[in-house]
Amino acid sequence: MAGTGADAPDDAERELLCERHRLTVREENLLVAALAELEAEERGLVVVRDRLMMHVETQSLRGEIAAARQSAAEARYDAGGSLLGLSQDFNDIEESLRAAESRAASVAAHANAIERMLDDRLTFE
Repeated sequence: MAGTGADAPDDAERELLCERHRLTVREENLLVAALAELEAEERGLVVVRDRLMMHVETQSLRGEIAAARQSAAEARYDAGGSLLGLSQDFNDIEESLRAAESRAASVAAHANAIERMLDDRLTFE
């Protein structure tokens, strides 16, 4: 019977060790499953992060494009104003040229009249 009594604690110890082993394996399986879930969630978050980064870059580029368009519009406006000023300057120059041509024609007419008068005087003398 001594052998039977000695076997009983060994069986209990073995049973306890087996139960601990089962619990350890179960805990390990739970940890592996949790790790897999975390890795999947991380992959999802990486995708979301990449999309957000692309969105931010897109918005930044859109802002830069809008600023460039505004600068181009301002440059066109300034150029239009400059062209309008040049057009006015050309009109003023054209008007001045007409006035100068008119004065030149008037001076030429006076010069011709003076020449005729001189010719007439020289002819009468």
